[in-house]
Amino acid sequence: MQIYLVGGAVRDKYLGLPIKDRDWVVVGAQPQALLSLGYQPVGKDFPVFLHPETHEEYALARTEKKTGAGYTGFTCEYSPDISLEADLQRRDLTINAMAESSTGTLIDPFGGQQDLEKKLLKHVSPAFVEDPLRVLRVARLLARYAHLGFQIAPETFTLMKKLCANGELSTVSKERVWQELQRALTETQPWHFFETLYHCNAWPSLLPALDPADYQIFQQPQTLHFFQKACEQFTDSVQRLSAFFLTAVNYPVTSHANLAAQQKTKRLLNQLKAPRIYVEFSSFVAGYHTLYFDLLNWPAEHILAAFKQLHAFHQPQKLDQFIQVCGVVDGLYGSEIFTQMLLACRNVKSEHYLQRGFTGILLGQRIEEAQCAAIQQLLDG
Repeated sequence: MQIYLVGGAVRDKYLGLPIKDRDWVVVGAQPQALLSLGYQPVGKDFPVFLHPETHEEYALARTEKKTGAGYTGFTCEYSPDISLEADLQRRDLTINAMAESSTGTLIDPFGGQQDLEKKLLKHVSPAFVEDPLRVLRVARLLARYAHLGFQIAPETFTLMKKLCANGELSTVSKERVWQELQRALTETQPWHFFETLYHCNAWPSLLPALDPADYQIFQQPQTLHFFQKACEQFTDSVQRLSAFFLTAVNYPVTSHANLAAQQKTKRLLNQLKAPRIYVEFSSFVAGYHTLYFDLLNWPAEHILAAFKQLHAFHQPQKLDQFIQVCGVVDGLYGSEIFTQMLLACRNVKSEHYLQRGFTGILLGQRIEEAQCAAIQQLLDG
């Protein structure tokens, strides 16, 4: 039995980057050999085990055979006879198909180290086209490494476009698409993810309900410009995505609430199976961005309603996040008055009206009236 460090850990070691996760391949062993050593089985389709102490993943060397459509249309074969090179050959990119022995020797049958030096994201073999999920993975890796000068190899990009054209990409579940998009939002330069998917014509498969003209939102210069600014200013993935949709569906911005932009953002994110926190915040920003830069022209009751929709009374940090995102487009000139308005509304205490005998609907009306008056006083001042 031989054990090798593989994949991203080896890649990042040779890039001089911190290693987050270590994955291992076991050659020349049966599942029982690992079970007898206390490893815990976790794999469903092929044998993967967790180390009893480190809890890192150890997978038996395996090969894959395409048996059906989509990224799940594979059967895996494993046996003690499968070599390390055969296991590495099934991987997506050469820089992910390197291994390291227990003595630190690099095993690199497909030129991954050379492609690291060339800063290329290059496929291992023509079998790359068998897994449509690789389109998303490569786009995400570009978002991670573009700041180091990495590019997608032209021949690999050709295969990515082929996957998008043959309909295979539409077989990837929306949950898995969202998982890759969410991870891309945490990378160093997430805008490369959106650009890459646009240029290989992936979005029609990922969001088939859109009108053809709507796919342009993923390549609008102003959208990518402000999205890049947002990514450089904050790392929160919810804020980053809201900055993207702010200008993608709402540029140039209009006066007062843009309910059409709000609904469109909500519809797109629901199609992508985005979690509720992303849907609510991004759609709010898209619809109420004008509240930020045109505040003096908003009625006090509309400002109060916006605070409630943002859940700002119970989660005041959301107003700060809203201000930060809008500030990417318009600067932070209006942030102080927002904070003052929210504080003034929160200073309206229900106890004052309860003592005067107000309850139920009347209590709520009196509180809202007082909050609107507090907002109006700041608007007039």
